[in-house]
Amino acid sequence: MPYLNDLRVVVIEPSAAGNVGWIARAMANFGAHELVLVNPSVFDLKLARDFSCHGASVIDSMRPVNSLDDALSGIPFVVGTTRRISGSEPFRGVRQAAPVIADRLAAGRAAIVFGRESSGLSKEEKAKCSLLASIDTVDGPKGSLNISHAAALFFYEIAEALKDGSAREGADISPAEETFDRALSSLPGYVRGGAFQKALHSVLSRAHPTAQEVGRLASAFALLGRKGDMNQ
Repeated sequence: MPYLNDLRVVVIEPSAAGNVGWIARAMANFGAHELVLVNPSVFDLKLARDFSCHGASVIDSMRPVNSLDDALSGIPFVVGTTRRISGSEPFRGVRQAAPVIADRLAAGRAAIVFGRESSGLSKEEKAKCSLLASIDTVDGPKGSLNISHAAALFFYEIAEALKDGSAREGADISPAEETFDRALSSLPGYVRGGAFQKALHSVLSRAHPTAQEVGRLASAFALLGRKGDMNQ
């Protein structure tokens, strides 16, 4: 069975030792091992380790950091998990998002971000994500999943996507995305990491381009950027 070795799990400002322990246990269940906590509250580390059961090694190696940017360092593809979706935010359900995440794991590294137990992800934190994903539950307070339960569901769906072949290995698309961003960055109204880049990312993730195709797209975007500079 394929495991989630290359998945970095990020939790923002966790406050409950039990939740941290349960997330570590779920990570161990599916072969994930890298847990990063952003500004964690002081909690009982021994209790978290006890809750983690056979995931104690995840607790022992987890890293606290000061910011989400620090937590995502070196990761080209980031999935933000959220229950609060505004009308303007593109997102996918967990079952639709899982093959996309699995694709990126087949090509390299990826991170999945879980927000605060009480309030989830902020608007600014969502903007740092390549993709937003949600688990469909009933409306109202009863539909709010415990963060550790949500994590286990995401890990399961990603592992299933890897196992059943839903994921297809493709080239790293980040060179095309970065060149696209540079080419448009000087244009009025362009927002780095905004809707245009998210749309490009969504299309390329589904297309599974080869390394040669990614290179040609990057070259085309670079040419457009140079033409734009000459016209200014």
